[in-house]
Amino acid sequence: MKKTFTFLFVVLLMSACGSTTKKLQQGNYDAVVNKTVKKLIKKPNAGDAAEMDRAYRLANDRDLERIKYLKMENNPDNYDEIFSRYNMLKERQRQVRTVTPMTVDGNTYRYEYVDYDAEMIESKRKAADFFYANGKGLLENALQKGDYRDAYYQLVKASEYSGGQFENIDALIYDAHMKGISRVIVEVNNLSPLQLPPQVEEGLTSFDTRGLSNEWVEYHFKHVDEDAVYDYAVFVKLLSIMVSPDGVKDTDEIFKKNISDGFEYVLDANGNVIYL
Repeated sequence: MKKTFTFLFVVLLMSACGSTTKKLQQGNYDAVVNKTVKKLIKKPNAGDAAEMDRAYRLANDRDLERIKYLKMENNPDNYDEIFSRYNMLKERQRQVRTVTPMTVDGNTYRYEYVDYDAEMIESKRKAADFFYANGKGLLENALQKGDYRDAYYQLVKASEYSGGQFENIDALIYDAHMKGISRVIVEVNNLSPLQLPPQVEEGLTSFDTRGLSNEWVEYHFKHVDEDAVYDYAVFVKLLSIMVSPDGVKDTDEIFKKNISDGFEYVLDANGNVIYL
């Protein structure tokens, strides 16, 4: 029994190690860092510390090499990814600092702190400038709904990155969104033999359309005004209407109960009142 238990323990240990090793081979370094850091917080372990160290260094090398390439390419469209890469470097550093410096089995794991804030602020500002200029240009030269929608997304990103830096950006975002919406008018024709009173028929088609609409499509069952322009029209024909009898029944019932009033005297064998 003891040998069996030892064998199972070794198999489980190898399986756990194989899981992080596979992630390393697949290049999923952040998953390894996240997993090993959580385990090291609970209990320092030489194997987990080595896995964390390897994954941390490989992930940082990959991000820094990518940032270097994007900067050399000098494409304004790259600043969004540059900011994202710096953000990952900062978050990964924050994670490993929760368990380092750490010494396990004679090996010390210590990493020099790197301040990424200046690079993040610069790339974020340049990304905001790019998205603002690009979104504004798309809005001004839009030819179809898709152009307005692209402009909307670009301007929203510019707003997120700038933190309100551009004075008129909210108005531009609203304009792009309103011009990018496809509006649908729905007309309902009652072709069934059953003719309904006007107020009943209006009730069938007058309901909240917010559940049908989405970010870029609005459904209207009435013309909002004479100048409204609709992109699509939907015609609904009511061929038959089934009316069921009213299944609700009200019943009023009065329940009565006689309640005795006064006193009941206790008498003795001679018929006299007994006083207690």
